[in-house]
Amino acid sequence: MRFRIAALAASAAVIGALAIPAAAQAAPTRHNPAPQVVNGYTKGLAGYYENQRSDWRYRDVRASFTVTAEMEELNNLGTFGRTGVWQCNPNTGTAVQSGIEWNGTSFEAVYGTGTLTGGPDPCVTGGLLAPVEFPGNITNSIAINIGDTVEFEQYYNTATRWETLTAIDVTQNAQSAVSFYEGYPNFYEAGVGVVDECAPNLVNPVANFVTQFSSVRVTTYNSKHPGTSLNNGHDTEMVTGFNTSNVAVLIPTALSGGSSFAVNAGVSSPAV
Repeated sequence: MRFRIAALAASAAVIGALAIPAAAQAAPTRHNPAPQVVNGYTKGLAGYYENQRSDWRYRDVRASFTVTAEMEELNNLGTFGRTGVWQCNPNTGTAVQSGIEWNGTSFEAVYGTGTLTGGPDPCVTGGLLAPVEFPGNITNSIAINIGDTVEFEQYYNTATRWETLTAIDVTQNAQSAVSFYEGYPNFYEAGVGVVDECAPNLVNPVANFVTQFSSVRVTTYNSKHPGTSLNNGHDTEMVTGFNTSNVAVLIPTALSGGSSFAVNAGVSSPAV
């Protein structure tokens, strides 16, 4: 029986050619809702995110992980899945996601910008936004291989209001980046993990290793870059993905040192 797994990545804003000067926009009112307990949602998100109810906002998130054969089951049967990082505003759904996606024939480093929807927290339950390939070396010069260590970082410059996304294939020493004007997104949440929108088809046992995340770091607007690990005193939330029978089928392991964890998944039913 083959299993279906996926990964997290791609979403959020307006590309640089459409940039609007920061002076032309007013900063919206800051309000941060409490983190939500997410059980039974079938978008299949599994991982960790931070939502600081004391009004912290996150300008940077980064993580490393290994590309695995399990990720090749992405985007079958019209569903989507990615592995990576994200920033998001749960009030508006404004989100930026980036990571690794399997396109049916090869792995791609992708990102996306836009608005997530769905409650109680669209950042957690909204699934994935449409992917765009990173430009540069990773897209044009190398093939991302199983076993490669990759690193993704999303950095929001609070002075210029521009977002910069970086994808690095550490194994092959290749890097790509993209920047765009983001305005005042108020990223109250930052996270790392796996999304599998085929989660409704997953069943026990949850024995399939997806990947191991390491060097996870987040930076608040007021903190010194490159920030701290996830267990830094903020509201760190673990998210487990459930199928339509309310059975946990995408499960992150416990945080190790606040900066390392793995994600495991169930098998698909019917087999794909």
